[in-house]
Amino acid sequence: MLRTLLRLLLLAGSLSGISCYSQVQLVSEEEARRPDQVIKLTRAISRGPSVKLVSNAAVDAKSFQFKIALEPKGGAQIDAHSLKIS
Repeated sequence: MLRTLLRLLLLAGSLSGISCYSQVQLVSEEEARRPDQVIKLTRAISRGPSVKLVSNAAVDAKSFQFKIALEPKGGAQIDAHSLKIS
């Protein structure tokens, strides 16, 4: 009986939120004053290029000019020979 009562008291004490907290400084004053680091992405999942319509959006004939501009992102280069239009 006494053991059961002690176990219940220990359990109640551990569940009551009594714990030891201490402050930890994650970033020093000097580190906070440093400029943001510029990270050049070399290998990651990136979005494809932006596609912008350059020609007039209104079509009023059977044949028309269709011009687009591809704008790369993240410093990537666009290989015009690999472009496929379907």
